[in-house]
Amino acid sequence: AVGMAKGLSVHVQSSVMPPAKLEWHIEDWLAQFRNTVLAKLSEQDLAAYTEAIAANLEEPPRTLLQEASPIWFEVLEGTYRWNHDLQLAKAVRAVSLPQLRAFHDAHFAADAPLRRKVVSYAASHAADADADADAGSEAPAPAVAAAS
Repeated sequence: AVGMAKGLSVHVQSSVMPPAKLEWHIEDWLAQFRNTVLAKLSEQDLAAYTEAIAANLEEPPRTLLQEASPIWFEVLEGTYRWNHDLQLAKAVRAVSLPQLRAFHDAHFAADAPLRRKVVSYAASHAADADADADAGSEAPAPAVAAAS
């Protein structure tokens, strides 16, 4: 997060697949994640995951680099929040399975009402010829996650 902005960031690179097709695969992965992983996730598994994440957040840094790196942009912006990791650990432990599914459906599903998507492509000049060849062939629309 930079400042108070939050989001999901997915970074991929390929020497054989054009950016539009990579984007399609990411969209399909998000839909499949909802229909497989989130749909089948049990309360016990969620509790184990949230406890592991919270414990990781509560672990004190062991080096100056570990302490400074995650907060450097906040320090530069003057937005540093003291004890943020401890507050975040507490919030993670409080997440319920229905809340997690609802959050995904509201923010990450293809038809999510609160979804805001930014896509950035970077390609080499060598890829320009391939992109021109693929310009007329758009990837099919990914499956849309079903809300439960």
